[in-house]
Amino acid sequence: LIFLLLLPFIIILFTKKHKILNIILALLLFFISAITPISSRLINNIKEYNTFSLTNQIGTHLAYWVTPAILCYTNNINRDQAIEIVNRELLKNNISENNAFTNSKVLTKTSLYILKDITYTDLAYVWVRAGLLNLLSPSILLDKKVRDLPHPSFYSISDPLEWLKKLFFESKYHKYFIIILIASLSSLFVLLSLIIGPLVLLKKDRFIALASIMYILYFLLITGPVLSPKYIIPVLPCLFLYQALTLSRVLEFIRRKISLLN
Repeated sequence: LIFLLLLPFIIILFTKKHKILNIILALLLFFISAITPISSRLINNIKEYNTFSLTNQIGTHLAYWVTPAILCYTNNINRDQAIEIVNRELLKNNISENNAFTNSKVLTKTSLYILKDITYTDLAYVWVRAGLLNLLSPSILLDKKVRDLPHPSFYSISDPLEWLKKLFFESKYHKYFIIILIASLSSLFVLLSLIIGPLVLLKKDRFIALASIMYILYFLLITGPVLSPKYIIPVLPCLFLYQALTLSRVLEFIRRKISLLN
């Protein structure tokens, strides 16, 4: 994102008609400020592992979260069975005990091999489904007290409807289910703001609107078909902006209606 963010900065600064020297200095200042906090880790990874990557989690995310989520849907199996498929395929590849970054590449390669026969339609469906559910999921589900309540594991069931059925039919999950029902009312407003917010923003500032949409799509793309409310955290600033614009329009509509009645 550090490198990607340079592009909108360049567009904004050119649009504001700043001098070339000022643009270069601003970009340099931003780049140094962004790189400095991660420089120690970056230098260490280059020296020790000969890689520019900051983390070795890409392979793990693909192999044990993205791939099982897709296999659960396409093969109609549970998460444990999907992980068994991944592990069986991993046995055919060499895993290094000393280099986690090499392991990440092996995990990535294995995941792509397992998913090579999955249709683009199925991939698109599970990605879009997870993205929408993550955006619309009530944030209260991240609260520790709520997480500690008895509830079925979403990862082990994988199918949203089956998960809701377990919540509804098994009495030990009813407290969690009631919280889900009440909190889901907020999801209706989030859904409304995802429609109205970007449209209002497009009229006010097309560049910011497109940048915010691309920002949200970026995070939905890299998190993949993995379902968890925590994945909305990076895009909360955009969601708050959309909600503020939507609330403004709703209040404006109510005021107009009241004035007409008077």
